[in-house]
Amino acid sequence: MDDFATFLLLSYIEGGDDIAINAAKMFSFESEHKPSYYDFGEFIGEHSFDLQRYFSILCLVYGNQEIKHNNLLNEIEDEYLFDIKEYCKFRYKKTETNWKQYLVNDD
Repeated sequence: MDDFATFLLLSYIEGGDDIAINAAKMFSFESEHKPSYYDFGEFIGEHSFDLQRYFSILCLVYGNQEIKHNNLLNEIEDEYLFDIKEYCKFRYKKTETNWKQYLVNDD
């Protein structure tokens, strides 16, 4: 659902990228208050871990507007940064294509 909500924000809401980034920051903030380990019951939850949700949202925002948000993923280690940025551009396009199949009516 995070992908869908982020896609909607980025595609249809003015300033949606800022809203999505703020939502991601909330997940980052919440992850700071969790222990460095997880209980087994947490692995079966319906959502990914907060830090995963944080990076997933940032990835889609970057993939949608890489020039505007060029520094968005800079907390990722340099050796992975180029590949992650390329993946995020691919991931956004894939997400956009998939959701538009359901949202756009060709009739």
